[in-house]
Amino acid sequence: MPGYPGLRHFKNGISHVSQWTGREHKDMQRVFVGLLVGAVQPAVLRTARAAIDFIYYSQLHVHTSTTLDALQDALKIFHENKDIFIREGVREHFNIPKLHQMLHYCEAIKSRGAADGYNTESPERLHIDFAKEAYRASNGRDYEEQMVKWLGRQEAVARFRAYLDWSLRRDAESDVDSDSDANTDSDVINEPLAATSPAATTAGLPFTHHLPVQPGFPLTNIDTLTTRFFAVNFISALTKVIRRAYPAPAQPLLPNATDKFNVYKRLSIHLPNLAAVGRFKATQRARATPLIPGRKKDSPANFDTVLIRSGSELGNQVTRGTCLKGLRVAQVRVIFALPDHLRGRELPKYHAYVEWFNPLRAPDPDSLLHSVTRSYQHGQPFAEIVPLTDIVSTCHLTPKFGTNWHPAPWTNVEILDNWKSFTLNKYINLGTFYEHQGFK
Repeated sequence: MPGYPGLRHFKNGISHVSQWTGREHKDMQRVFVGLLVGAVQPAVLRTARAAIDFIYYSQLHVHTSTTLDALQDALKIFHENKDIFIREGVREHFNIPKLHQMLHYCEAIKSRGAADGYNTESPERLHIDFAKEAYRASNGRDYEEQMVKWLGRQEAVARFRAYLDWSLRRDAESDVDSDSDANTDSDVINEPLAATSPAATTAGLPFTHHLPVQPGFPLTNIDTLTTRFFAVNFISALTKVIRRAYPAPAQPLLPNATDKFNVYKRLSIHLPNLAAVGRFKATQRARATPLIPGRKKDSPANFDTVLIRSGSELGNQVTRGTCLKGLRVAQVRVIFALPDHLRGRELPKYHAYVEWFNPLRAPDPDSLLHSVTRSYQHGQPFAEIVPLTDIVSTCHLTPKFGTNWHPAPWTNVEILDNWKSFTLNKYINLGTFYEHQGFK
């Protein structure tokens, strides 16, 4: 299975898991539907997909009539297709209490609110903060009184900290307002504070994109980019970018084998807040690191797949009207800064060398997942250099193993290079699922 930040790999398979907890179930749910594509009968795939959809819908923090209708539709599809397991002798019946409980989710959410407000996860976490930590702060004697006193002090500190934060924000806003008034003339309209905040960071990137302060691989030569990062067409791709920015009769400096580049290990992308899935100030990481030898254990390579803005994809009828409009899948090989002597005035400083996948195909009617294949040109992966700001988000691809697959000696990184067909995995996290369903 290709890697993804936070995705768990069951090295010995799931049959050897001795104790299944909610953590193991959630990890499997992230890849389950994609693994079944082409490997089971359509009715089995529809049943599994409907069950996972129901689980994801039930986890939403905010519901509307549209999401509740989708929840009910998923349950309906599950019951319409589940008899395939009885016909094939996998199960004798579905008289399972948890399946019966699914019938009451919609009404329970309408009467009591989203399910995250009355499940066991919140009180379990509060038990740590309010009971375990408080008891550890006592000396074990008359601990109840000590715990109450400790919790009271913690709450007082939290309230005072909130007051200090509010006071600092108020002072900062008053300073900005006074500066704006002093420099305002009659032809200028005062804009709100949010609109006057700087649009870019000190690194020259928008506030949504961040790189580490120092490059992980400073002054990397072309030979290293070719052999360790597999950027075999780096010079020719960069030459195209420069010639496009400085067309004839301009004669810009072009890259050669002696040039060196500051290369970064990862790009952090701040995602927009999404209250429906409890996503606030969330960040994704797109990694582009080669294998790094270690004294005891090597650090594995990670070349993540991402979604990139592409003008050629605006005409793709498959993604029109969806969150994938104008986006194309690519694998990031190198994240680098362009040296000043090659950059000039027309080019941004930060770029990524990527290998493209072909445009997304229509969703499979049973899994509702888009399929995608790697793009080749002259027998090699089709690679280009794109501005770093064109990268919108990370994504996860699931190989379409089918029924004739046999274990191969590939790592979770190598399978991206050797497998032919993939599905775009919308179940990799709740936020991605919500967006791919067309909700806003």
